[in-house]
Amino acid sequence: MAVRAFGVVFLLAAALPAAAQAGRDVLVPGAEVRATAPGPDTLAAAPGETVGFGVRLEERGGVGHAIRLEMGLPDGWSPLLVRPSFHLGAGASTLQIASVRVPPDALAGLYPVRVVVRGQEGWATEVRKMVRVEARQALTVLLVDVPRFVVAGAPYGATALVRNGGNVPAEVVVVAETSLRHDVEPAERRLLVEPLGTAEVALVVQTEPRGRAATDRLRVAARDVEAPLPGDEARVSVEVVPAGRGGEDEDTWPLVGMLSAVGTGGEVAPVLGLEGAVPLGGGRLAELRLDGVGPQTASVFRRQPEAWARYAGPGLEAHVGTGSYVLSPVTSSATYGVGGLGRVARGGLDAAVVVRRPWLAGVETGEGTDVGLGLGARPVSWARVGTNVLTAGGTRGGTVATARVETVGLEGLGLEAEAGVVAAEAPRPVYGLRAVGRWGPLAVAATADRRDARQPGRLTTIETETAQATLALGGGAAAWAQGRAVRTGESRLALAAPGD
Repeated sequence: MAVRAFGVVFLLAAALPAAAQAGRDVLVPGAEVRATAPGPDTLAAAPGETVGFGVRLEERGGVGHAIRLEMGLPDGWSPLLVRPSFHLGAGASTLQIASVRVPPDALAGLYPVRVVVRGQEGWATEVRKMVRVEARQALTVLLVDVPRFVVAGAPYGATALVRNGGNVPAEVVVVAETSLRHDVEPAERRLLVEPLGTAEVALVVQTEPRGRAATDRLRVAARDVEAPLPGDEARVSVEVVPAGRGGEDEDTWPLVGMLSAVGTGGEVAPVLGLEGAVPLGGGRLAELRLDGVGPQTASVFRRQPEAWARYAGPGLEAHVGTGSYVLSPVTSSATYGVGGLGRVARGGLDAAVVVRRPWLAGVETGEGTDVGLGLGARPVSWARVGTNVLTAGGTRGGTVATARVETVGLEGLGLEAEAGVVAAEAPRPVYGLRAVGRWGPLAVAATADRRDARQPGRLTTIETETAQATLALGGGAAAWAQGRAVRTGESRLALAAPGD
């Protein structure tokens, strides 16, 4: 068995003499060299840091040797040997420095580091250290798909992208609120975000009717419930304008344009913005958005670029460009990207097609394009049934197929259930359940879901099963109780990173 590290093949310790396996002394014909690594056996480092240690060699046989040092490291780690080759004189001793750089995306855990000492006569010994990569929390929040203006009394939507840039899973609480105290759904949500993973939270803000224009500032904050440090937050302003005559929006601004030059440290670059919503009559609407388009700078105004066009009308919807392309909750993964979405509904039947390439500014999302198809029907007025299939190519390829049922328009009761399998060497189950009931002052909500590490298109790599229940009493939730259970499976990244 052999291990590949930086193009050099190292023999495992089992192939070395017994004395060499200990990494302390080697006594072989023609050589008496003692190799040690002074100091603690385990070194601590944070992701992205460089850690070093000394390797002491002592010649005890009275014969000089030409020495070559080689390092065996986990995949992605960078070695540094000040003197990889040198001559060790008879009776001499030397201390060589070996350093390694921990990758910025290394997961928390213990990783082996080996320095192999080879002599020109063919003998070899090695010394070992363990590097403990410390846990790191790093949450960031981005707000996308937020309109620049909205008619007073109408709802508007937004998508919060919560990214865990740390190296341990994070149970995150997301809180949303607005400066005008509009109702936000959900106002608070807990979710599990895997290392280097991104989760999406769809928000709906219900504005109130008003006679004068006002600025509503939407704020979304995310915090790891187990971390003492504060998390991250994002803010965006939405102009709430009064409705026109007769309650219509013909007097609102149909097109808004922006051009700014922002930057720091002498770096200045133009950033373009353009947004419009044009009613076409008959319940049809055309929308266009360009936001943050231009050279990215270190400015505080830096944001996720958006460029998309959308058409919505009776029984038809089309969206092309950037966006959150969600076919269904269970088949969706890291859904933000560049692509297109089409939905058609006729006579109680509906169909949806999604083509998306994952993309998030400043994040490595890998290669591959997702293609999804959804079909649905309304056998009765209060229920919808459907099926969804999503397949993806590239490094995160695969296929997932699900069946889905949901209630429609039932007062005081909402139910969504979806279950399916991920096509793999052995089929893997996935499911999602959402149930909400309200009876007078009593409100009950329950959720349960399972996501598999082999789901196509996922930017995350951990299997999770979650179950949550909430009980509220009183119109203003004067009393409430909440319980949550989370089971996290093995991380494929964690298993692959140490490598042999």
